Amino acid sequence: MAALHKKPDVVTLDYSLPDLSCEKLIKEVKNFNPEIPIIIVSGQEDVFTAVNLLKEGIYD
Repeated sequence: MAALHKKPDVVTLDYSLPDLSCEKLIKEVKNFNPEIPIIIVSGQEDVFTAVNLLKEGIYD
């Protein structure tokens, strides 16, 4: 979050963050700039989660 002021072209996140909810971080990035593409990397196999992230505009 501290680097968002640098206006990145894309944000990449691991879905399983150790100290912050990925959903919360996505909302904060989108509140800062809804045009920043977000790519989620994840080893989890929950299709429901993947579909919901895609509905929110997250790239796979």
